Amino acid sequence: MFRLIVNKAIRKIKLYTDDPAVRFLLELTEKSYEFIPWQRKKGYITRVYKLYDEKRSPVMKDGYYTYTIGYGWAAYLLNTFRSRLSKEDFDEVLNSVIYSSSFRELPFPELREIQNEDVLHLLKYRIGLFSCYTGYGKL
Repeated sequence: MFRLIVNKAIRKIKLYTDDPAVRFLLELTEKSYEFIPWQRKKGYITRVYKLYDEKRSPVMKDGYYTYTIGYGWAAYLLNTFRSRLSKEDFDEVLNSVIYSSSFRELPFPELREIQNEDVLHLLKYRIGLFSCYTGYGKL
């Protein structure tokens, strides 16, 4: 069982699964060489970075592991778990988190054509980043 449910009250995505291996796709373990204050010397520290909000690794309740994940990770979740998701769950996350419900379609008169194409494409999404080269033009 694998479900993604958009919780608009807390602005998060809830992931329900019975597969314990999913946790490893939502975590990154990294060792870094740095100063350790309590030992007063340099050494290796292991850190675990989590995409989900729970402080500890989720435990199974009612037969499911539950993860609470921010909206910013929606595209990662859809691409990583595409084969496990139902069409309804996939479309719900896509339409309520990634795509904007209303957006501008008229070009801005003061922008060049390529700038208009890029800006109007960006406005179709709720969240995103735009990176351009030097000399692209001020928006």
